Amino acid sequence: MGSPSAQPNAPTPPSSAARPGGRGLSTLRLRWLWVILFCWLYPFAARADGIDLPIALVWGVGIYLPLLLFNATVEAPIMSRFIGMRFGELWPMWFMANVWSLVAGIPALILNEALTGWFLPTELDRRFRAYPFFLVLFVLVYFTATCLAEFLYARRIVRKTGLPVTLATIAKGVFWSNLAAYAVLGPLYFAIGLPHKEVREFSPNAHWSKQPSLMVVAVGKGGQLEAEDVAGRNHQVVVPFAVQQYVVSADLTQVLYRGTNDQYFLFAHGTNQPIPDVGFSCLAPEMDFSPGLRYSAFFNRGPDKLRVFDRTTGQFKEVPSFSYDSDSRVAWSATESIVYVKSEKGYLEILLEPAVAYRWLTNRPSDFANHYGQAGNASSWDQVRYWNHKSGDSQVSVRYGWGSQMLVFGGMHPVLRFKDPAGKMGVEQAVFPQGEEEVLFGFGGFVYLLEVSSRRIGPVMSGHDFIALAPPFAKQVDF
Repeated sequence: MGSPSAQPNAPTPPSSAARPGGRGLSTLRLRWLWVILFCWLYPFAARADGIDLPIALVWGVGIYLPLLLFNATVEAPIMSRFIGMRFGELWPMWFMANVWSLVAGIPALILNEALTGWFLPTELDRRFRAYPFFLVLFVLVYFTATCLAEFLYARRIVRKTGLPVTLATIAKGVFWSNLAAYAVLGPLYFAIGLPHKEVREFSPNAHWSKQPSLMVVAVGKGGQLEAEDVAGRNHQVVVPFAVQQYVVSADLTQVLYRGTNDQYFLFAHGTNQPIPDVGFSCLAPEMDFSPGLRYSAFFNRGPDKLRVFDRTTGQFKEVPSFSYDSDSRVAWSATESIVYVKSEKGYLEILLEPAVAYRWLTNRPSDFANHYGQAGNASSWDQVRYWNHKSGDSQVSVRYGWGSQMLVFGGMHPVLRFKDPAGKMGVEQAVFPQGEEEVLFGFGGFVYLLEVSSRRIGPVMSGHDFIALAPPFAKQVDF
C-alpha cells in the first residue's frame, strides 16, 4: 500500500501561505501595526472583549494591552481544543480576534447607554437600587457582542485553514472560552461599576428637615411653575403656563417670567398679562417688577440697554442708555418708582416718576422689594445656577461634564461626594438654603435635600430650574 501522499484521493496539505503559523514576516508586522494604531486611536470608543473599556477608563489606556493578552491567553487554550489547533498556532490569531471584539463593544456600548436612558429610573433611591441589576445586564450585552464577533472571526480561521469543524463546535468553543474570561472580567467590571455609596440613607421624603416650611419653586415636568415646601406639603401651581426664567414675589402671587419664544408675561393673582416684545432675552437676575406691578424692567447684556414697561400706559418708558456692563443686575426697590441696577461701577438708582432721573449711590441700597428668582455664579445664554456656594466654613461645589459630581466640604476637607451611578446625569445646581446643615440640589428632574451630618437625602418635589424662598435666591443677593 502506498504512502498517503501517493493516494489519488488524499487531501493536499495546505500551503505555507494558508497555514496558521506560516504567514510572512511583513504580514505579521502589518497586523501588529494595526493593533497598536487601533488601541492608540480609539482609547475611548473601543471595547476589548466588549467589557474591557470600562475597566481601562478607570485604570488608564495602558491597561488595554494587558487585557488583550489576558483575553487571548485565557481563551486560546479552550478554543484550540474545540477547533483542533495547537495553542502556539492559534494564539496570534486569537489575539487578533480580541482586537476585533474591540469594535463589537461599540454597538454594545450604544445599546447599554440606550437601555440606561430608557429604563433606569431617574429618582435617586430607585436609581441606586436598580443600577447593580443594570450592571449585570450590561455584562450580558458585552458577552453577547463579544461572542458574536469572535464567532465570526473563528469561522474565518476555520475556513482559511480548512479544518473540519462545524459551526456548532465553533459556537461552543467561543461560548466556553469567553465564559472563562468573563468569570474574571465580569466581577471586575461589576466591582468597578458599582457606585461608591457615600450617602447613608435615601429617605422617601424630607420631613426631617430643620426648615420644613421653606418653600421651593421649580419648573415642573409640564413646564408650568410649581411650588412646595421642603416637607412635601402645600403643593401649588404658581403659573399654569410654560415658564423658563422667572422672578416671584414672596407670597408667590406675582410672577414676572419668560415663556416660549422669548415672550414675557406678568402673572398676578391668576391673571396672565403679556408684555410687548422686549426685543431681546434676559435671565432672571436681569429682570424684575415693581411691588405694585406697574413697572417691569429688563436689561440687555448686549448693547447695555435697560427697558422699562409701564403697565398703565401699555408702553415702554424711555430710560437713558449709558454704559453699564455686561454683568449688570436689576432689582426693584420697595418704592414703586425706583429700580436699582448694579454694575462694576457701583449701584445706580433710577427714578421713573415724575420724570426719569438717575444717580450713583455711594453705598449698597437696602430697601429691596421682597422678590426671589433664579440666581447663581454660573450662567449661560439661557440659564443661571449655583455651581459653587459657601455658608460659614462649609462649601458645596458641582463639577459638570465628564465625571460630573457634587462635593461638600467642611473647611478644606471633603465631607461627601455624590454622583450619578450610571455617569449619565449630573447635578443641576446645589446651594445651602439656610445655614450649613442642609444642601438643596437638583438631579434628574427632581429637587432633593441633603442633610450633611447624617448623609441623608430626601426628595422635595419634581421639577428643574429650582429656587427657594431663601437668601441665596433673593433678588438682592446679586447686590
